[in-house]
Amino acid sequence: MGKVELTLLAFALARGSVAKVMSSLCTITDHLDTQYDASSLLLSMASVRQNLLLKYGKYGNYGKRWG
Repeated sequence: MGKVELTLLAFALARGSVAKVMSSLCTITDHLDTQYDASSLLLSMASVRQNLLLKYGKYGNYGKRWG
C-alpha cells in the first residue's frame, strides 16, 4: 500500500494541488507503521526540477522568482 500512497503524493505535488497533497499526507500519517521507500519520490521530484531548469533556464516556484 505504501507505493500507492507515494504515487498519489507525487501526482499531487506535480499538479500543485495543495488539497490533494494534504490529503495524501494525512493518508500516509494514518499508516505510520508502514515503511515507505521515499527515494523514488525524491528522485522523481529531482527529475521534475531538472527538467524545469533545462526547459525554462530557471527553477520557477522553488523559492526563486521567475524572470
